[in-house]
Amino acid sequence: MSWFPAPGIARRRTVGWVDFLVLLAVLILLLGVVRLGSGMTAPLSRASSISLSPWALPLYAGESLLRIAIAYVFSLAFAVAYGYFAAKTTIGQRLLVPLLDILQSVPVLGFLSATIAFFAGLFPGSTAGLEIASVFAIFTAQAWNMAFSFYHSEMTLPRDLQEASHVYRLGGWQRLWYLELPSSAISLILNSMMSFGGSWFFLAASENVTYAGRSYLLPGVGSYMALAEQRGDAGAMVAAIIVMIILIVAVDQIFWRPVIAWSQRFKMEQTVSGDEPTSFVLTILHRSVLINLFGRKVLRPALEGMLAALSRPPRRPQARRNPLLWENLSTTSSIQSRTFEPLKDGSDFSSVTPAAGTAISKQNFLQSYQSSSSSGSSSTSSTKTNCMSTSLSAAGRMEYLS
Repeated sequence: MSWFPAPGIARRRTVGWVDFLVLLAVLILLLGVVRLGSGMTAPLSRASSISLSPWALPLYAGESLLRIAIAYVFSLAFAVAYGYFAAKTTIGQRLLVPLLDILQSVPVLGFLSATIAFFAGLFPGSTAGLEIASVFAIFTAQAWNMAFSFYHSEMTLPRDLQEASHVYRLGGWQRLWYLELPSSAISLILNSMMSFGGSWFFLAASENVTYAGRSYLLPGVGSYMALAEQRGDAGAMVAAIIVMIILIVAVDQIFWRPVIAWSQRFKMEQTVSGDEPTSFVLTILHRSVLINLFGRKVLRPALEGMLAALSRPPRRPQARRNPLLWENLSTTSSIQSRTFEPLKDGSDFSSVTPAAGTAISKQNFLQSYQSSSSSGSSSTSSTKTNCMSTSLSAAGRMEYLS
């Protein structure tokens, strides 16, 4: 299963308006992340300075979206790592799965109350500790569901695909990248949507933090709504709801819709469904020459090189050598070389005297010799030697094993 689309039309097109649109969107995204991220390390005295002006809502919406996005990145990494070890190890199935069920039953506010003092103590005098505590609270609202999803995908991986990975001798990282992640992609994405959407319910609680007997409001839509409700400003509350609806729809169309349409390449169904999901954003990305060049020339070689460096082909199991059996076989080889020495000169079998102490009866010698002679009159002395050697070696093994 390939993570990257086929170049297709992009190889036959030149740089156009689509590429400039993509570059503009990437530039705006980077500038927005830098601008919003710089406010997360402000002094602690500015934590409660929230304005109810409608013009401040776009900035607050970006702050809330950035916290949810950061929490989702950590939740995704946690879900893959936790689900992998829970499915692959015995202690994981006995301990990690019940522990995950327990963590899922703990309320989000319970994690926030227990961890806020710890994170705030790491960055005294700065809002960074409160921001980390808020992100961790959102993380607890996302991670458990996603971890269960990946664990279930690992446990239900088709057996024929597992055998194919062993045949091709894929290493651990290669197996994860080329088999396990693609097989679980659709389920993990759908559960990610549910977890991401559920995070909006905890914005007001995660952005209204109480520490050391004082309440701090972090800039965001949740704290904006909490302050508007506290002051009884109905207009501000309606404006916050409208902005949140617009933000949710925008995230769905710009991010989740393209991801769902892209994930259809990992379907393992034999029949093609008639209503395949589509996305205009994914179509634009496929038509972008720069995006295709970046994926084909930079991203794919970098990932393949990293996987090749991290992965080692599984070692073939080696049989354990029994010293007593090895010594017996060596002795047998020495005996047969002395026993059949006359046959090298073309002598008849009657001139061969079995060595003393061998475990082979004369009947075994005669049967082997007769079977080799009955195959034709053109049998040579080397054929007799090979036949007698096989009989002697087999009889020696049987004597040792008995």
